[in-house]
Amino acid sequence: MLHHYFYFLLPRIGPTLEPYTMFFFNGYLWVDFFFILSGFVLTHAYIKTFSLKVSQDSYRAYFISRIARIYPLHLFMLFLFFSSELLRLVYIAYTGGEVNAAPFTGIYSLSSLIGNLWMVQALDFSSPPLFDVLTTWNQPAWSISAEWLVYLFFPFLLFDLTKCQNKTHFLIYGIALVSLFLLIIFTYGHLNFLGLWSLVRCALEAILGMTIYKIYQSGSYRHFFSFNSTLIISILSIFLVMHYDWNDWFSLLPFCLLILSTSVKRGDAISNLLAWQPIIYFGEISYSIYMTHWFVQETAKRVWKIVFDKDLGMDFNFLQTLTMLFVCVVIVIGMASLTYKLIEMPSRYYLKNKFLTKKYIG
Repeated sequence: MLHHYFYFLLPRIGPTLEPYTMFFFNGYLWVDFFFILSGFVLTHAYIKTFSLKVSQDSYRAYFISRIARIYPLHLFMLFLFFSSELLRLVYIAYTGGEVNAAPFTGIYSLSSLIGNLWMVQALDFSSPPLFDVLTTWNQPAWSISAEWLVYLFFPFLLFDLTKCQNKTHFLIYGIALVSLFLLIIFTYGHLNFLGLWSLVRCALEAILGMTIYKIYQSGSYRHFFSFNSTLIISILSIFLVMHYDWNDWFSLLPFCLLILSTSVKRGDAISNLLAWQPIIYFGEISYSIYMTHWFVQETAKRVWKIVFDKDLGMDFNFLQTLTMLFVCVVIVIGMASLTYKLIEMPSRYYLKNKFLTKKYIG
């Protein structure tokens, strides 16, 4: 969220900070952390289900659970953006006011809406072979699309991974992962890309998450991961990679260490901090925060343009910039709390109870 707000909501913040730190510029790497974490968490949730076989019933239950988890809020946010475009259309018709772009054009075109409704907006099928695409509508949702497409195959990947019972198999997996990551990074120099490569990016990092779960499950090196120094080193390493703008490749190992370190029970102050109710709550509403923050940003920019006839934040001083940032973050948290309570949870409960048997409701 801060990556977007520093460069798109209040675009003077990011470039102003860059001579001092590239940390916020490289904020897109948290998407890669999310892909790894998602692979880890889903493996924990489904490893017993898919370790022996992928049956039709178990895959159907998995498919419905994924739909119930991500689609209702995605659809609701598309509705809000669509409504916003309608309001712009009415505003132009009744006031004759000028806008930067006509409603339902560009990134808000009706043709791109179709891809968003099907959650395939991570790809542009009209531009093979890499299907490179511009983000449209709720723009951060490209990562949800990539995750959705990749995780259609997750049960089969998990079934295959559980067959790796010795170090040789893990070594082969590791070499394959490293080779593919190196191919991508030395081809592009970074991980910040869309189109077909975004699916490869998501898939490789999901497999990385699955692999480190196997390490976690085996109990190997658990004592090492329980050291507070390991956690501190992982956090410090992530900061250094992002702060000094090192190659994106160097962020992946500390991301894995961070996940493994926070997964091990310690019974100390760090465990108590991670179990702190506000931390848990922000984790619960994190998907809503991610999905709503772009709408708050774009709405703020449009309203400011209409009211003051100038771009938001371009003539702000330091205090005004911080105030606007604080206000928008508070609005996002408030909106995310509402969408979590009124959209995410009720729709997830409804869909699971309607389409799943009691055996698969969890």
